[in-house]
Amino acid sequence: MLRLHGDMLRLYKIHNPIGSTMQEITYIGRIIDNKKQAPISGAKVLLKGDGISIYTYTDIEGIYRFRIIPGSRGMDATITVETKGYSPYSRSVYLSSQDQDLGDIKIGGSSSSPSDRPSSRSERNNRSSGFFPLVILIAIAILIFVAFSNRTQINQSPRNQNNPNGNLVR
Repeated sequence: MLRLHGDMLRLYKIHNPIGSTMQEITYIGRIIDNKKQAPISGAKVLLKGDGISIYTYTDIEGIYRFRIIPGSRGMDATITVETKGYSPYSRSVYLSSQDQDLGDIKIGGSSSSPSDRPSSRSERNNRSSGFFPLVILIAIAILIFVAFSNRTQINQSPRNQNNPNGNLVR
């Protein structure tokens, strides 16, 4: 259970008076080793944004959960992952009440750029960009099919129809 102390508790009470109808939302994600494609257990996952700073640890399956009240408009936040044997990793996320799945974060490996699922806001912005190469590939396949199916056959003269060797028969 998430416990609020000090400034966090005061901030919560200011923004959530008694009788408030704002609901706590559970956000979930997973931390994976990029080389082994295996979950990383015991990783510290920190969430910071709009007056909150909370952390949790991943379970045996590499899954972490944050229970927060993001507000009616959602909020931008940063997730930082720290665990033994890996360099610290941070990424920006957008927390909304519509999408609680924060996706997989792949850490470690030789890749300098993270290969994780983008947050829901950037996913919406980039959703159509992956279709362009597919459209090009389909168009090329259709052109190749049409080109090979419409090959013209050699017109056979009457001479060649009667004699397949092409010799003139008198």
